[in-house]
Amino acid sequence: MQRKTLVKLLSILFLATTFTMSAKDTSKDAASSGDSRAERKQEVKDYIAHHLLDSHDFGLFSYTDDATGEKQHIGFPLPVILWDDGLKVFSSSKFHHGETVAEIDGNYYIVEHAKIYKTDAAGTITYDDAHHATNEKPLDFSITKGVFMILLTAFLMFFLFKGLAKSYATNRGIAKGTGRFFEPIITYIRDDIAIANIGETKHKKYMPFLLTVFFFIWFLNMFGVTHVDYKHLTLPKIY
Repeated sequence: MQRKTLVKLLSILFLATTFTMSAKDTSKDAASSGDSRAERKQEVKDYIAHHLLDSHDFGLFSYTDDATGEKQHIGFPLPVILWDDGLKVFSSSKFHHGETVAEIDGNYYIVEHAKIYKTDAAGTITYDDAHHATNEKPLDFSITKGVFMILLTAFLMFFLFKGLAKSYATNRGIAKGTGRFFEPIITYIRDDIAIANIGETKHKKYMPFLLTVFFFIWFLNMFGVTHVDYKHLTLPKIY
């Protein structure tokens, strides 16, 4: 019974993900209906590549203002923490989404391909023969988009499973609420992964680790944080 419930839950998640991706593709096709199939495919690849890249601000979405023609970014800045002859802490809003140079204590910094380099007031970047930036880089301890989502996922999992443990304790081991959703998944990990590979007698001490890794990676995947080699990603054909 629990196996059937797990299959139904995973099927619902798959259908929901497919519907979301279909909605995005439909909106892109409507916006570029006059473009060729190759251009639309490249647009989707560029969107995925941009989504997977790390950044020093948290961008939700962007749009172009029809009146001014300027690109408007919707999101919020994150803290930039650098070590460059001393600690430098400032907001990523000083970079204006990588479009401007940030001046901090007489030093100038610029963002190039999600990395921070030292530069001059004009934002000069020098490159080698392989087109890699050769500017000096300060030590970067910033809270980037990826780090922010990892911390958010960790806090979410802590409070979620703390509540589940309390629910089990107060209801004599019977799952209620969100526990009913997670119980078949936890049972699957216990029976088909832990017991099947570790054994009946020793699997219990490994369950916290296995559950943490499984749900941590799963949540990060749902948030779109897990990195993928998008250069070699094969996309379905777009008609």
